[in-house]
Amino acid sequence: MSLTLDVGCGFNKKGDIGIDYSKNSDADLICDAHFLPFKESIFSEVRSEVVLEHSPNPLDFIKEQYRILSPGGKIVLITDNAQFYFWSVMRNWIL
Repeated sequence: MSLTLDVGCGFNKKGDIGIDYSKNSDADLICDAHFLPFKESIFSEVRSEVVLEHSPNPLDFIKEQYRILSPGGKIVLITDNAQFYFWSVMRNWIL
């Protein structure tokens, strides 16, 4: 059986299960993407669209998606503003 998880689904879930941090969404579960409430290796696809750049810890965000991914599965990670995280961190050092 193949399952797809949509991380940060908002109002446009693409997959079998959608999660979001916001209660104002169509998510099946409200949770933090850095601490997913799933067993290891159960999803054949984990996707997130325009979510990574809002993460306070992108590496942990991706590691958690990898943890629940089945062997041979795929992570679909789309961002529309990859430099957002860089500038949000660097501005604290520059300003």
